[in-house]
Amino acid sequence: MATAGKLGAVYAPTETDGVIDYGNTTDSFDGDGTTTEFTLNNEYVVRDSESVTVDGTEVYNYDINYITGVITFDEAPADTADIQVEYDYLEGIEQVGGFFEWSFDEEAGLEESPEFGDEVITHTSTLDSWSGNADMYFGVDDRFQDWVGEEVVLLAFYIDDSEGVKQRFEAWGIIGSKSTDTPVDTLVEQSIDIEGQTRLEYREE
Repeated sequence: MATAGKLGAVYAPTETDGVIDYGNTTDSFDGDGTTTEFTLNNEYVVRDSESVTVDGTEVYNYDINYITGVITFDEAPADTADIQVEYDYLEGIEQVGGFFEWSFDEEAGLEESPEFGDEVITHTSTLDSWSGNADMYFGVDDRFQDWVGEEVVLLAFYIDDSEGVKQRFEAWGIIGSKSTDTPVDTLVEQSIDIEGQTRLEYREE
């Protein structure tokens, strides 16, 4: 079932002299044998830039939220374990466009996973995905055009902005554009298609 709303925004990395403002750092944590979730010091982590070691050995038994910077291990690192996470992150983001009348659909891939002797077919969830579309207005000199077809750090789908509380879904995504209407002396109207590159993250402030 689709989720829909009225207002959204597109954010892209800040740039200095045409070069994206990246930072690189290493965050350290101590394992306690029970904690599986740790929060990095920075949000908006560059996808697949991270290297995670536990007691000097690189590990892959974790999941990282590239929006919030939360890293979750499948099993808690041992007590006194030295956890090092090196990663790139965006030093800043700025709004480069806005949209309205948006909707997105989420899907979970399912693969048949019956075991020998089963009488009923069972399924295992594999990869999650989402895609969406929206309408937008933007000026002809808007930076948004620079990011069409490129991965945009943040798409914010607002679902409630009453009483100062901005409830929204955020994710990395790629924007494609089509159906552009370019009238003279007015705003450009365009419908856009969006393909998610990370899971959608619900947030509010």
